Formats: sequence, C-alpha cells, structure tokens
Amino acid sequence: MSFNFYHYFDKDIGPFTNLSKLTIEEAEEVLKQIQRDGKTFASQRSSEYMNIRRELESTARDQFIAKGGKPRNHYPHYMTLESCEWISTWYKNSGVIVISSEEFLEESVSFTYGDLFPTMRLEDGKPYRKTSLHQK
Repeated sequence: MSFNFYHYFDKDIGPFTNLSKLTIEEAEEVLKQIQRDGKTFASQRSSEYMNIRRELESTARDQFIAKGGKPRNHYPHYMTLESCEWISTWYKNSGVIVISSEEFLEESVSFTYGDLFPTMRLEDGKPYRKTSLHQK
C-alpha cells in the first residue's frame, strides 16, 4: 500500500531546510528574525525551542535506531502522512512537495503520532506518547 508524504515549507527559503542542521547560535538568530517579523506560527516559539527540539529529535532518532531503523540523516526532515492544510498556514509563502511512500526505504522512515513536540512531551497516558514509530 502506498501513501503520500507532504513536506510543507516557505518558498522564500526552499524545501528540506532544517534549523537543526545549524549551530545553536545560527538557529537562534534565525528564530529571532522570525520572532521579529511576527507573521508566522514559528514566531510564537520560546527561547528554549531549539534546545528542546534537539533533545526530542535525538530521543526519537535513538528509539528509531533501537527498533532497527537506519536513518540517512542526523536530523529529520519533517513531513506529514497525507495532507494537512493547516500546516501550510505556518508560512508566509507556503509551498508543498508530495512524495510517494514508495520513494523511501522502509528502514529510513520513522514517525510520531502527531507532532514531535506534544507526542514526546505530554504525559497523558496515551499509548503513542514518548515513542517514535517504525514499521518493522
């Protein structure tokens, strides 16, 4: 069975860019500029956003590897399984790339049920909390 992955991005910046690939200082400077502009969803992020994000990404990556995953990148590229038009509102000049799941090696894809932040941080007893998922 094939699904589509959707990657939303700001057309002014381009697809598959990633704050986590930057140094903490560089990422914080980008976030400060986004906050100064105040026009996007990301402008509401806290000053601790990058530290929390890197910690959560590291945890999810470690879990993925422990389950047999073989990530090709140190940091994830964020996509949704099927369309989520709400995410397109996060960007001033929104774009989307649609990629069939058949284009990926199964061992290179992990996912969370919901956004990484609430999935890994909330403690409400739901079975998908605190874990990344991987088809094996």
